[in-house]
Amino acid sequence: MKYRLLLTVVLAVILTGVLVGAVLVSQVHIPAVGNVKTVGIEAFSDANYAVPLTQINWGALSPGETKNFTCYVKSTSNVNASLTVATNNWSPSQAATYITLNWNREGTIIKPGEVLTAIFTIQVSQAVQNVSSFNFDIVITATEA
Repeated sequence: MKYRLLLTVVLAVILTGVLVGAVLVSQVHIPAVGNVKTVGIEAFSDANYAVPLTQINWGALSPGETKNFTCYVKSTSNVNASLTVATNNWSPSQAATYITLNWNREGTIIKPGEVLTAIFTIQVSQAVQNVSSFNFDIVITATEA
């Protein structure tokens, strides 16, 4: 009976250690920043179009996490333009393997002087490894449509 009780206690301690380890692994936070560059368009961080958007501070991201960021893009062109976004200059470079950035305005046609609300979504893979922090450039481009 004592052996059975001892075995139960040992198994409970081992299981608790495994669960605590799993919780600690899932709570890793990765600081992240995206530098915003624009071509043929302006981007703003506020709805009054007063604060130019030059950087998105995503805060600390955890494996498996998704975050959104809302901004405003304004056409500076005198013709209709198609919107695209690209990322580059990832540091460290392997971060691009585990982290994706999308937005809801890819291929959208923007008219001269028009302002659109845009939402960027960043997602960190659950499998992320060897990335303790990262930064990258976000390039928003308006090309004549």
